[in-house]
Amino acid sequence: MKLSCKQPLTLCIILLFSASLFANNSKTANRVALGKQLQKVYPEENFIALNQSTHVHFGIGKKKQSEMDQDGKLQVVITEKKDLIALSDNQSYSDYQVYSLATKIQSIFFSRNKARITPNEMTDNTFENDGIFHSDYRYRQYSINLGPLGEKTNIQSKKIVYDSKYINRVFFHENYSLKNRTIVVDVPKWMEIEIKEFNFGQFDIQKTSEVLSINGKEFTRITFRLNNASKIDHKSYDRPKSFTFPHIIILCKKYSHKGQDVQLIGSTEQLYKWYYSLVMDLEYGNEAYLKKALELTDGVTGEEAKVKTIYYWIQDNIRYIAFENGLAGFRPIEAHEVFENRYGDCKGMANLCKAMLQVVGLKANLTWIGTKSIPYDYSLPSVYVDNHMICSIVLNGTTYFLDATEKNQAIGKNAYRIRGRQVLVENGTNAALIKNIPDEFGQLDSKIVKNNFVVTPSLINGRGEITLHEDEKNNFLFGLAHKKQEYKNGYMANYISNSEDPGYKVSHIECTNCEQREKALKLKATYQLSRKVNEFDGEIYLEYAFDKDLHDLNIGHDQKELEFHQYYHVLTSSEFQIPSDWKLKFLPKSISVKTGEFEIHAKLEFKDHKLTYSKEIKILQGYVSEANIAAFMGAHKKLKEFYTNNVIFTK
Repeated sequence: MKLSCKQPLTLCIILLFSASLFANNSKTANRVALGKQLQKVYPEENFIALNQSTHVHFGIGKKKQSEMDQDGKLQVVITEKKDLIALSDNQSYSDYQVYSLATKIQSIFFSRNKARITPNEMTDNTFENDGIFHSDYRYRQYSINLGPLGEKTNIQSKKIVYDSKYINRVFFHENYSLKNRTIVVDVPKWMEIEIKEFNFGQFDIQKTSEVLSINGKEFTRITFRLNNASKIDHKSYDRPKSFTFPHIIILCKKYSHKGQDVQLIGSTEQLYKWYYSLVMDLEYGNEAYLKKALELTDGVTGEEAKVKTIYYWIQDNIRYIAFENGLAGFRPIEAHEVFENRYGDCKGMANLCKAMLQVVGLKANLTWIGTKSIPYDYSLPSVYVDNHMICSIVLNGTTYFLDATEKNQAIGKNAYRIRGRQVLVENGTNAALIKNIPDEFGQLDSKIVKNNFVVTPSLINGRGEITLHEDEKNNFLFGLAHKKQEYKNGYMANYISNSEDPGYKVSHIECTNCEQREKALKLKATYQLSRKVNEFDGEIYLEYAFDKDLHDLNIGHDQKELEFHQYYHVLTSSEFQIPSDWKLKFLPKSISVKTGEFEIHAKLEFKDHKLTYSKEIKILQGYVSEANIAAFMGAHKKLKEFYTNNVIFTK
């Protein structure tokens, strides 16, 4: 009888276990099937986001909890959710979030199958550059395993921004693909904002706006949706993503609290007033640098000469450290600290430059600027307009822009990264003063090569000269300065040959004006080249293109734009003395392609036993846009073919 009593219970347990096992097996099968299905759509990715949303909403602080979190002060809450799915087994995902005194990461948590999971690691770090740590600019980094194929992982984070100036730009794309991307901004009636949209044109972004009410509080919900957002596959010559990928910047203009309007930053004037509030109380006239400024200019006559002396001393003696210190990188460090430490960021170096010029009776101004790496100008009243600070001074009606972070930079000349850019000049309590830095091409950044060779049946011997201007010169000198003494000659030889060919010997190198900022640098050298002349079946093949500029430029078939980070200009002229008993049989065809953004010319001429090889490459804006990328790729292909050709002679 006891056995028969247990049989129903045992049977129930077996049936329940079997049903659970079947359900789990079914879930696993469905999970794997979905993973395999998505693998076919995204064959090159280890995971994607099925859904990703960013939700921005606004609130008012209720009580004073810190200097930033106060009663009546605006708070911006940003919630982000990511639903990731693994497309292969045991993949990990890592990310980080930046914060400062003006922001707080309230939470980051992870879940899978509705259960909380623990990340592989979660660390809190300070940004560091060359051993110098940021004071209030940190990041929280995490890494998590995404599980087996088809497994879904949810990541949710919440950040509070106590100062609306520091709301992050929100991009639609990531470095992984997203099936559904949503950005939601809830704007209460008491809040005035403007949402600036960038690079929306080529993307099917749906935007909606609706008035909603929750718990009797009315607000406007603005929603942006983009489906099937491909991953950002950054290539070495791509322009920064802010030039090409869609994103929004939220400008918070003002809000109302207890019947009073609170002004934020809704105009360039208001942006300047805030910038000026950060620098108006800086101290000047400190004994630390006062003596040095007077010592440097003792016996120096003329205002420009004094500016040069101080500007060049700072370039040579203050180490540039790209760190952010104070109010997320907008408040300069005191000039005497930069002088005593012998290092500083761009703001600190600009401030020291201003301070030392003041000592000798010259009025200089701090100057905010956004470099060419960002696409915005001062029509956008946002901190994203600026990522750099320099110093400026007016002498005899001409404004000179002094960027002490640029080593070997001559006064009156400007590095590529700031040419043509708008600047916001310190102007006391007066109106914002906007100027433009001149944008020149001309000889700036050029590399001019002149060679004379004598060709023999076994060797090519010659002498050459390379002239370097501005950014090209400065880039060369920067590399040279970072080489130990025993490696400097090898560095110069490699630069001159522009080749890794062991048969290309460079000797007797002379460097003229290597320490002269205001003059073009000249490199002279003697060459000996082997294996460049080859004879087969009575035909003599001469390789003429030794300096294959842009040959190794790797352009992907889906390349959108090309960024060169300088006004690229190479001009080559080489003359080969050919033996008198050689006769020309074949001369490669010339190349000549010209657009508004680039030029590529290359040709060969033969006359009186002299072969002349000339080449000129110009990238007029420092980049090639999408409108001209196809033409550039075609011209680049022809250039590479031109390089690989040979001139053929017979006897």
